[in-house]
Amino acid sequence: MEEFDIRFTKDVSTIFDKDDSDEQKQESNLLENFSKKVFGNTVEKKAVLGMDILKYSEYKEHQQNLMPFVFNIIFEKAIKDIEKTEKFFCFNKEEIRDDFIPTGDGGFFLFDSPLHALVFNLHFFAVLHHFNTGHFYPKLSKYVGEFVIRSAITLEKVFKYEKNHFGKAIIDNARMLHKDKLNRFIISNNVYEHFMKYFNGIESILIKSTEDISYAYEQRKNTRLNPHSKSYFFMEAIKSNIIRSIHVQKMERTMSKNTEITFFNLEVQFQISVFNDDNDEEAIPYIITVGNLNADNLD
Repeated sequence: MEEFDIRFTKDVSTIFDKDDSDEQKQESNLLENFSKKVFGNTVEKKAVLGMDILKYSEYKEHQQNLMPFVFNIIFEKAIKDIEKTEKFFCFNKEEIRDDFIPTGDGGFFLFDSPLHALVFNLHFFAVLHHFNTGHFYPKLSKYVGEFVIRSAITLEKVFKYEKNHFGKAIIDNARMLHKDKLNRFIISNNVYEHFMKYFNGIESILIKSTEDISYAYEQRKNTRLNPHSKSYFFMEAIKSNIIRSIHVQKMERTMSKNTEITFFNLEVQFQISVFNDDNDEEAIPYIITVGNLNADNLD
């Protein structure tokens, strides 16, 4: 009887006797290498701020046609404001513009951290309030009428392919916005956990200074800060009272297209001022609320 080659037998046995975990590890490494070749170093964990105009389809045609234009002028004014007042957070206006993903009735912004996303959101809503009250582009505001925006922040991986951005952070954000039927400000569980890890809760940023924030983010990669610069919302070594209150509601877990999502509902109140163009020292302060604590129709 013909004998089998022992070396061949051993080689075959090593293939079939491999641990499943080894195969999974090899598959994982293969996919990781493939991902690096296709996407390069563009895969990053990013904070995504999503916005859309509430009940956009119910506006009249002339309003719908102007909404993208109005959204853009508010967007550009918010960028100018953060460029002037938020040197601490190292916002890059060109990156914000280039990374913005428009959807027609809003869009998605990409930021280094959830705190960057939160600060930008507050500035955006300050300009939106200014527009809705007729103090910014008054004729256009009267013609278009008041419009309401809802927003959400997620924290997950995002990758870039052929100048476009994709990833779980964007998908989850869109699903969360879809769940909202009102003008809420909602955050994902990952964002909530981020604030717990770095600031002992999002409510605690009320008493944080730029020094505190710099210390908290000292070891975190890809979070650009300039500790020696100023922020409108946070003071250097002095606790800020610009943000007056932050209330958080944990919502029930919900399913969206077979994906379980846990999110939190926020209401943030802060002080903002309208400045005299000829004299920055002349200002009219007022309070703005972003989001609301109405938990109805959020499922």
